[in-house]
Amino acid sequence: MYILMDCPTKSTPYNKAYTIRHYNNQADGIPLITVNRPLAELKKYAIKAIKKGEACLFSATSCRVTTRKEGILHEKLFDYELLSTRPSG
Repeated sequence: MYILMDCPTKSTPYNKAYTIRHYNNQADGIPLITVNRPLAELKKYAIKAIKKGEACLFSATSCRVTTRKEGILHEKLFDYELLSTRPSG
């Protein structure tokens, strides 16, 4: 199994494969390979899989817009611009 991600950071450049700690959620399971590709490619792969009737799972980091304790997920939960001189978008 492999995972496609779009994470263009200095530590995770595109066109490389990674294994990410905590992604393998099975005891004694095989390591999951994560390949970093641009978002446009991920969209193409997702459309192709859905049209073929194959499973296509999606996840996203939403830490900036959630509160764990209260269980709230909303894009305007915190006013980051109030605390910064730069727009948050």
